[in-house]
Amino acid sequence: MNLKKSDKMIAGIAVLVLIIAAVGIVLYSEDKDETPLGGGDGKMMTYPVEYDTKMGSASPDNEGYKVTDKKEYNGVVDIGMQNVKSVTFVFDYQDKFTGLFGFGILGKIGADTLTVKVMDMDGNELGSDTIKGSGNATITIDGITDMISTSPIEAKSDAEAEELLEERYEDNPVNVTYKVKVTVKYGELRIIKKLRERLLKKDSFSLEITYDYYDYDIGTPEDNNGNPPTGNKPTSGTVTYKNTFTAMGKY
Repeated sequence: MNLKKSDKMIAGIAVLVLIIAAVGIVLYSEDKDETPLGGGDGKMMTYPVEYDTKMGSASPDNEGYKVTDKKEYNGVVDIGMQNVKSVTFVFDYQDKFTGLFGFGILGKIGADTLTVKVMDMDGNELGSDTIKGSGNATITIDGITDMISTSPIEAKSDAEAEELLEERYEDNPVNVTYKVKVTVKYGELRIIKKLRERLLKKDSFSLEITYDYYDYDIGTPEDNNGNPPTGNKPTSGTVTYKNTFTAMGKY
């Protein structure tokens, strides 16, 4: 069968349209079948950034909390946490034997004085206090790291959103480390104090260290129309890298 030139042209155009349509269907199917890592349906979503302030505790490398007039206490506190907001040191001290008889007004005579200091690893003093006879002292190092931006994150999946969230605090220190120094000054005559210390052992104190840190997480996303995603969003874990005497600023 002989086709006219116009018929051949129409047939060619029809074949070309079918080819273009077939390619479009294949590409659409591939794109639709691709499931984004971490959930979602491949559309750009808006993830809110949520945060909370939580508390942790730490201990120094030296837990022998004893001191004499000639032997000071030294310890190092390493807080292996990111996004630390503040660290608080609470010292509690009770002189084992004060005064001439150890009770009443006479018990206040010759009380020992405990001096506590917190420093950075370069030896710069961040806070200090004294306790005479008995009592406690609190030193807080505040403003260690600032809050990250909590503006919403644009991403196509939970995994991508969490990765972008981590980038916001990648400059925050992972380890915050301090030195602790404690000394005591005897209030009694030295010869009397030596005898008492020999009989009653060294003066001791207690040390409690706590820290506050920011805990960040991504919330439930919405699309550009304010709707939740159509894909399944798995449960995402919390991203945790991440507070008296108040010392100054960062270091």
